[in-house]
Amino acid sequence: MLRRARRRVAILPRNDHHDGSLTSFELFGQERASLILAGALSRPSHAYLFHGPRGTGRREAAFRFSASLLREDPESRRRTREGKNPDVRYWAPDGRSTKIEQVRALIHAAELGSVKSWKVHILDAGTLTPEGANCLLKTLEEPVPQTILILLAESLDRLLPTLVSRCQSVPFRLLPASLIFEALVGGGVEQKTARWASELADGRLKKAFELAAGPVPLPSPLLQAKTVLAAMQEGERLASLPEEEQIASLESMIAQVRDIIVWIETRNPASVAFPGIPAVFEGVEKTTRDWLRLADRLIETRKGMFSHAGPKLLWAALATEIIR
Repeated sequence: MLRRARRRVAILPRNDHHDGSLTSFELFGQERASLILAGALSRPSHAYLFHGPRGTGRREAAFRFSASLLREDPESRRRTREGKNPDVRYWAPDGRSTKIEQVRALIHAAELGSVKSWKVHILDAGTLTPEGANCLLKTLEEPVPQTILILLAESLDRLLPTLVSRCQSVPFRLLPASLIFEALVGGGVEQKTARWASELADGRLKKAFELAAGPVPLPSPLLQAKTVLAAMQEGERLASLPEEEQIASLESMIAQVRDIIVWIETRNPASVAFPGIPAVFEGVEKTTRDWLRLADRLIETRKGMFSHAGPKLLWAALATEIIR
């Protein structure tokens, strides 16, 4: 099962289709974005804003749209996705933010012109400092010829309204578990594995394939903690992980608590997506109301992760809540 999934993860649905014309472009499960970008190929705008939840493939879509716009052959497309195309550049944040110096460098690079027909610059708008955002705004107001800016953001609420208004909006969505399940099975993943992987992926196709290719996930040690000391120690361990792993752990715990509630209410192993939940949490004293309250706390912690309180304090507070 695992060998088969690993082989298939490399050839999961390509999420794009381009038949050589300037009217065909498709992103798997992203109908609105596909429609907008297909129309843009023949007459592109100077700036686009790809917005939607983390893990919905916005950056990958930006590279694929750029490759289609430049009408690249398969080998050139591969080079574009690897960041080796001089006409397509992704500007990674400097740490957690994109500073004004990077925006100025982007503007300078844009003014140098294109090797071919277009030059595309991809930037995480959600990480822009106020100074960087204002600097970029001037470029959007006076576009550089033959240059396209693709801004990436999880939410429009955190961006300057004037920045948003000067870009073509391209929305991305989380995919329903049923659609992800179909993609997994179509990619050669066994149905049993596809079921829990699609449920635990939280609407993210790539994450679902990664889950299916790995070992069967175990219930969170933090949720299983029986003492305050055990909970606090696990909280400290989680706080020391890289940001992405902390977020993934929280999202997995939210999914597990959801399954625990379903198990308590139905007592039907087939109704839960997360393997091991019935065996581990059978006989646990917490009630459905307790688990619902914990689910709310987990969601709030996810929203506040890396806020001013800091992850260590958040995990400690969460550990205390779990052991009650």
